Amino acid sequence: LAEQYATEGLNICREIDVPFGEVFNLINLSLAAHFLENDPEAESYSQEAMTLAEKIGSPFMLGLALKDRGFLLLSQENLAEAKEMYETSLPALAQTDQVLEAHAALAWLALNGEDETAVHQHLEPIMTHIATGQSLDGTSRPFFILLMTYKTLAALHDTRAGDVLAAAYGRLVFWANQITDDDRRDFFLESVPVNLEISLLFEAQA
Repeated sequence: LAEQYATEGLNICREIDVPFGEVFNLINLSLAAHFLENDPEAESYSQEAMTLAEKIGSPFMLGLALKDRGFLLLSQENLAEAKEMYETSLPALAQTDQVLEAHAALAWLALNGEDETAVHQHLEPIMTHIATGQSLDGTSRPFFILLMTYKTLAALHDTRAGDVLAAAYGRLVFWANQITDDDRRDFFLESVPVNLEISLLFEAQA
């Protein structure tokens, strides 16, 4: 359904000449193709989204396209290129909550690259955001942000790791309880890799 809606949205935006909407839908199509295990198509949509964002001269839209491309590459374990995409997205997203996803991924990547200074630099804005009670709902992937932050803190043996995991699981259960259809709720909890990993990690800590 996600692929169908994004395709329809893309066609409508092209018909009425709304390039910003085109970029959004190309990003969504790229992600849909990735989750359907069609990475060549995901690559094509991702490249098209970045090209169009550059053409219309929108730094923010380009930042979104770069960030989401980073997510695809990280999922494919193409760590070097993922790092490049996330780093390039930072200036364009700096004044929005969307930048937190890039920081979360870059903290994890820096940890794996044994650059502890960079790890803490990228963790700081996320932890400040969480500590001040601000929501992550305005980001594309709140659970991804919380999961990557938890895993990085846990690897550093930081005492805040448990609180982040508990917050992630609590938020996950809250959203799951909003889904009235049993099959869709189960899919949300068990078939979305990030959500499933949060659940398994929390249950292992209990």
